[in-house]
Amino acid sequence: MLFFLYQSLDSSLAAAQRAVTEASEQLDSKQRKLLQSKKAVRKLREYEAKSLPPDGEVARSLYQNWLLERLEAHGFRDVKLSVTGLRNRVDAIQLHTFIVGCRGNLAQLTRFMHDLYSVDRLTRVRRLALKPISDSKDLDVGFSIEALSLKGGELKDRLAETPSSRLALPTVAEYEQAIVGRNLFAPENRAPKIASVSSQRGYPQTSLRFGVKAEDPDKLDQISFALAEGAPEGARIDAKTGDFSWTPKNKGDFSATVVVTDNGLPARSDKYVVKIAVVDPPPPPPPPKPEPPMKPKLDFDDAKFTFVTALLEVGNRWEAWFTIRTSGQVQKLRAGDKLAVGSIEGKVVRVDALQVEIETPEQRFVVALGDHLLQGKPVPAAAGSP
Repeated sequence: MLFFLYQSLDSSLAAAQRAVTEASEQLDSKQRKLLQSKKAVRKLREYEAKSLPPDGEVARSLYQNWLLERLEAHGFRDVKLSVTGLRNRVDAIQLHTFIVGCRGNLAQLTRFMHDLYSVDRLTRVRRLALKPISDSKDLDVGFSIEALSLKGGELKDRLAETPSSRLALPTVAEYEQAIVGRNLFAPENRAPKIASVSSQRGYPQTSLRFGVKAEDPDKLDQISFALAEGAPEGARIDAKTGDFSWTPKNKGDFSATVVVTDNGLPARSDKYVVKIAVVDPPPPPPPPKPEPPMKPKLDFDDAKFTFVTALLEVGNRWEAWFTIRTSGQVQKLRAGDKLAVGSIEGKVVRVDALQVEIETPEQRFVVALGDHLLQGKPVPAAAGSP
């Protein structure tokens, strides 16, 4: 009797345990479903925060403007952008496709893509095509971007700006080094070379200017000039022409390191140190000697009609006779005497048996016996001393 009572109680307990277990399992299932539902709701809210605005027209306009602004900021040219394929993936989702065509280089594309993936939005690059342009450093760039709008999201008139965690590297510079540094579309970039610059000399409070020249072996590269840290205070160099300018304040020895950089991928540079000595200025040159006053041109010059008619030795001194035929006057002059006839004003320097030597402020010349004064021949300075 006790055995049957125990067996009956044991069966009832087992049934109760099974019922409790089933109830617990059902409760766990409902709790899991509720938890999953809550997680799904939270995930949906996160997606809604990352999506474009739910209004399709607003979403396309905002994202198109953002793309154009970033493409322009990074220097792309000939930009063409269109929006196609607006369709509903499901009732709550709109898919927008933006198709872009432009021209630019690999560095510009790397920076643009970094901007694109630095923001946590429901966007992705669906297609990317790059084609080198002959005789150019540019690429033909074409890509399409897909973006989602979730209709259940909050109405808004701006794009989400939440920073993204999708990027593996922390800075755009590291992406440039990894991508641009291995330029797949051109030969290895060669560095420009600065031509030698001689040492310069300047003076305090006086502008010093000189030019720096450089060449790049890659003919499509463009170069720019700059001064490295440590250049003299106030020194400048034109980025395009390489023209250096500086007004030193004090004397001393200075140096300026000029850096020239090309726009190759990756960019390469060259440096050159220019030595500058700032010293006292040289003394000013002596003032120029005043020019003798110009003699007025005579309409009629008696010197042309004044002849040496005699060379005589009188009392151990030679004497020259000058006959002025226009007046019939005869002047008898010895060395040291003044002579003033027409355009000739000077003095007799020497007289001998063949000629008379005359000195004027302009020149020294000799006139032979029988010649008139304007037929005189110049005497070199070394040979013209009395």
